Amino acid sequence: MAACAQVRCREQLFALKQIRKDWVVRTQQQEHVRTERRVLAGSRSPFVVGFFGTFRDGQYVYLLLEFCQGGELWTKLREMRCFEEPLAVFCCACVVEGLEYLHGRGIVYRDLKPENLMLDQRGYVKLVDFGFAKELGRGEKTYSFCGTPEYLAPEILRQEGHDFAVDFWMLGILTFELLVGRPPFHSADPQQIYSRILDGVFSFPAFLGEAACSLIGKLCRCSGHPARGPARVGGHGAGGPPYVNFKRFSVDWTPAEDEFSGWDEDF
Repeated sequence: MAACAQVRCREQLFALKQIRKDWVVRTQQQEHVRTERRVLAGSRSPFVVGFFGTFRDGQYVYLLLEFCQGGELWTKLREMRCFEEPLAVFCCACVVEGLEYLHGRGIVYRDLKPENLMLDQRGYVKLVDFGFAKELGRGEKTYSFCGTPEYLAPEILRQEGHDFAVDFWMLGILTFELLVGRPPFHSADPQQIYSRILDGVFSFPAFLGEAACSLIGKLCRCSGHPARGPARVGGHGAGGPPYVNFKRFSVDWTPAEDEFSGWDEDF
């Protein structure tokens, strides 16, 4: 479990992210947290949240980050319900810059969504939260089942192996959500979400322009038809995704326990 707080040092504001060590060990997230630290420490991009350092105590590891005073893009989207096309284009352009930088460093992001996009004081969008990021070599694929249900690419669900292309699928989903106010594949039941993604069919509202529909369709490799290319879909019976592995967790307010296994020695 992670939480962020605002801290002030010599009149400069920072964001402090704290992660419960006992939760990390219990859910076997050690490598994800180490990867997040490694990715942030090596990033120097105006479209990736700034990183200043880490430290730890018996209960938590802490990441000291850039304070983005504009807040979450998700909050702005909920306030406005949906964005006008020029604003959505600007936000997505910032995301493209961030993804291009990460991909150039061999990093696939894998958790693109409005909640993981922050606005700085000038209104530019920055990528945050790299817990699902993965370092990949050229031509390499990974088989992890992770991400946010509404944004998962078909190849992740089918566990066929995935690479940098999943970030572009997620960019298509994000573009749709910014323009419409909800993702194209949505349901209260995650299993229904997965089934709809694997079916690869969704409709565009009448108010969306032709250019927007074309872009979203190409990013998601579907324009009202089953996805093609690396994200090709088909049946999803016994060999389909392990739905039981993806649960929605409530906030745990129990006191953190001391954890001294040593997995966090680099913090």
